[in-house]
Amino acid sequence: MRLRHIELFQAILQTGSLTAAAELLHISQPAASKILKHAEQQLGFALFDRVRGKLQPTAEARVLQQQTERLAIDLQSLRRLADSLGRGEECALRLVCTPALAQALLPQALRAWRERFPRTVCQLATQHTAEIVEALLLR
Repeated sequence: MRLRHIELFQAILQTGSLTAAAELLHISQPAASKILKHAEQQLGFALFDRVRGKLQPTAEARVLQQQTERLAIDLQSLRRLADSLGRGEECALRLVCTPALAQALLPQALRAWRERFPRTVCQLATQHTAEIVEALLLR
């Protein structure tokens, strides 16, 4: 599968339709249809079945789904890194903490961080402890 195939595959899984996936990727519906057809021809099997106007993943697509999700996450990380490098930033600070810490501790700490490293992007996400542990285990 080519990268464009994987992007479209993930978009269809996310939206459930070829038209919505095309909109998500900022391409035309005919272009998305052509990419899907090419991917299926290259693979030698169908990725989706049409069920009541929706695209349902085939059994083969479900097997591919986990690996393509990992690739999508890696691609997103690569894009963030390239974006940071393009802006001349050395790296980005990514924080994940519980909502209580985000409200109590982080405002003062982030203010000090921004004064010391004004050009560094800082991304903050809040999750509950179990979700943080799971994210760390999954890297």
